[in-house]
Amino acid sequence: MKALKILILILLTLLLSLEGLWLIAIPEGLIREKIISSIPEGIVTELDGVKKGAFFNISIERALFKRGGFEVPLENIKAQIDYPSLFKGRLRIYLIAHIGEKGIIEGLAGLSELRIKAKSIKLSDIKIPLLRGEAIIAIDGEVINNKGTIRFSGEALRLEPLSDRGLYLPLNLINSIRGSLNITPHKLLLESVTLSGKDLYGRLKGSINQTRADLVLELMPERELNSTLMLLIPKNLISPGYYKIEIKREI
Repeated sequence: MKALKILILILLTLLLSLEGLWLIAIPEGLIREKIISSIPEGIVTELDGVKKGAFFNISIERALFKRGGFEVPLENIKAQIDYPSLFKGRLRIYLIAHIGEKGIIEGLAGLSELRIKAKSIKLSDIKIPLLRGEAIIAIDGEVINNKGTIRFSGEALRLEPLSDRGLYLPLNLINSIRGSLNITPHKLLLESVTLSGKDLYGRLKGSINQTRADLVLELMPERELNSTLMLLIPKNLISPGYYKIEIKREI
């Protein structure tokens, strides 16, 4: 019993020593630099209001992650040691942040991995190339050694049709989307992306290399689309009931 008390006292002394080192000797600027350096290559990161707290906690007022035309702003970010993982011999950091009014994103970050889950994100609170309007987005995924997979879904879509430089996308006909995105340091690969709407089914596939999109959108209406839409995309009609729209451009 006496040996156990001595061991507990030693551990508490060590913890307090480390806590003192954390609070006094480690500058917040260094913490900011280490966080940015841990973000996968190819993602531009901006951090504001990085602060450290007791028990090795970190808070960040605002963060912005950008890649090509994609932007994800986070606010009120909290990070702390995930003690269940620590007890299993793995150092992980638990993260929670907010996106807009209702969006919440949670994650576990290790030395070379990141696992995330998000819900109730409004499309208007983030930026996705070629998409304008409203939607409720949920995602989950993992990134390990700068490679990973993000699964996503969008419901209650009220998107605006896109007409730009000869490209027309009837996004207003789509009310839900679901799929996955593979991540590498220099390329995003879209896999198994399906779109659906009233009397309409679609698929989106291809890749985004840095800021260059090489995508194909296939639309398969169950009935003849309205005449206005037919006038806008006649060149994309491959066969009755099948439209193929190529998206090859900088985004």
